[in-house]
Amino acid sequence: MVPDEPVAVVTGANGGIGSIVCNVLSEHFAVTAISRSGGPPRDHHEVDLLVHCAGAFDQGSIGETPGSAWQEIFEANLFDVVQTTRRFLPALRKAQGRVIILNSTAVSGSPANKAAYTASKAALQTFAQALHQEELENGVRLTSLYLGRVATPMQEKVCALEGRPYDASEFLLPETVARLVLGIAFSPPDAHITEMEMKPAWRPSRVPLSARQLFDKQPENPRSVDETPLVTAYQG
Repeated sequence: MVPDEPVAVVTGANGGIGSIVCNVLSEHFAVTAISRSGGPPRDHHEVDLLVHCAGAFDQGSIGETPGSAWQEIFEANLFDVVQTTRRFLPALRKAQGRVIILNSTAVSGSPANKAAYTASKAALQTFAQALHQEELENGVRLTSLYLGRVATPMQEKVCALEGRPYDASEFLLPETVARLVLGIAFSPPDAHITEMEMKPAWRPSRVPLSARQLFDKQPENPRSVDETPLVTAYQG
């Protein structure tokens, strides 16, 4: 560790996103990587950045999902985050550091057939909002990063549960997420990015055929630009 080098702590370090975040941050930070399979994390006098990348997914209706699955999902997606944050909170306060929590856009979508996962992420959202409000006076800045689907081994399992093929090109790259985390970490001191949402880029190949035909069709009598009606397509 280089003297005076800022310290970053990353959870979920053995996951598809966390491992890449560790690699990218190591260019600028002394990184302490935490994984559920590893030993207890090293304590630091000061922590400049805490990034929560760990998480778990489960699919099933409320009636089909056993209590043990609910417990496991909440353990990974909420309780571990709470415990780790509380552990490093004194060091974050001393450094007036940042906390970045990777959440999911699932909190704003339909929870049907993934209630345990969505409920845990909604609870994580509430925890993050409370931490943000409570730690402002201590100089700790928190950012919740809501992600769409990311090309990871976990996403491959999700696709299998959904009964559809896995195509990594349809999803965000872990490297893209990691670079965004780095950008938030080095945002100017006068800026506090409280929330941000990132989804995979829209691609024409994902648009239903009827919509593609609409875009490709040329009018028989072209109008002027000012007269052309605006057509907006939304990805479902």
